[in-house]
Amino acid sequence: NKLVACLDKAAEQINSGNVDACYESLGKLLLEVNTKFAPSEKADIGVNTEERLKDYELSKITGGMTGYPLGIPPIDRQTGGLKNVDLFTFLAQSGKGKTFLLCFIAINLLKAGYKVMFLTKEMSPRQILKRIDAMLAGLSYNKLKNGQLSKYRDYLENIAPKYKGKLSIELITNGVNECIAKVDAYKPEILLVDGGYLMSEGADPEDWKAVISVWKAFKIMSLDRKVPTIITSQLTDKNTVAYSTGLKQYCDAIYLMQQSDVQRAAKEISIENIKVRDGEHLLPFTMNWDISNPKEFGQVSFESFSENKGFLVNQEENIMSLTKID
Repeated sequence: NKLVACLDKAAEQINSGNVDACYESLGKLLLEVNTKFAPSEKADIGVNTEERLKDYELSKITGGMTGYPLGIPPIDRQTGGLKNVDLFTFLAQSGKGKTFLLCFIAINLLKAGYKVMFLTKEMSPRQILKRIDAMLAGLSYNKLKNGQLSKYRDYLENIAPKYKGKLSIELITNGVNECIAKVDAYKPEILLVDGGYLMSEGADPEDWKAVISVWKAFKIMSLDRKVPTIITSQLTDKNTVAYSTGLKQYCDAIYLMQQSDVQRAAKEISIENIKVRDGEHLLPFTMNWDISNPKEFGQVSFESFSENKGFLVNQEENIMSLTKID
C-alpha cells in the first residue's frame, strides 16, 4: 500500500511539472525499501560441517586472516580481514586524512589482486586517482601535483596498465541508492565510500539520525550483495556521541582517526578502536602520515600496539604480506 501511494504521488508530481519533488519522493521510497526489507540468514549446527572444517583449516594456514587484507597490520590481525558482509567505518575530524587512508587501503587491495570500487562524494575521481597514482608509484604526491616528477611517465606506461579494470573511482551526486546501483553495475569485490555522512540525500549532515539510515542501507547491501564495505565519515561538533553510538549497531568495526599538534608536526596519526564485533579490543596505534614519503606512508610501529594480548603479532614484519587466497 505504501509503494502504491508513493508512486501515485510521484505520478501527480510529474503531471504537475514538479520533477524535483518527484525525484525526492522516489529517493526516499527507495531508501526505505533498502532499509526495511533486509535479507536474512540462518545457520544449523548439524549441517555444512565440511564447509566449516574447510574454513577452520584455512584459518590454521593463514593465522586467522580469512578476509580481505586492509594492509594495516593491527586491524588485519584484530579482525582477520574484511569479511564478505562486513561494514567498517573510519571516523575523523575534517582534514585528518580520511581520503588518503582509503587510497592506501585501495592500493593494498589492488596489489592483492582484488577488484575495488571507490565512491566519492567530496572529491573528484581525478583528484583521488592522482593520489593513488603517487602512492602506487612510490612517488611524492606534492611533487606529482606540482609537475616535478621524472618517473611518472614510466609508471603510467609500465605499472598502471597492470591494474586495468581492477579499480573504478566514481563520483556520487545523489545518495545511497545511487551507490547501490553503481555496485550492481560494476560488481566489485570490495567497496570503499568516502564521505558517507553526505550520502543522506536531502538531509542535513548534522542530522545524525538521517545519517544513521545511510549506514543501515549500506549494511543491508553488504549482506545482500556479499560486498564488504569501508566508509569514512566526518565527525562534526554536534551530536558526536550520539552519532558514533548510533553507528555501532550497523558497523562490524569502527575506528577513530586522531592527530594532535605534536603528531601533525611529526607527520603521524593515531587510530583508536571504538568497536569491533568479531575480535579482541585493539589498543590505539600510530601510523606514518607523511604523504611526501610514499614508501613509508601508512606503515605502523609495532611498539605502539605490542602490549595488546588480544592477537598475535609478528615482531619481525613491518607490514603483513598481501596475498590473495583462492
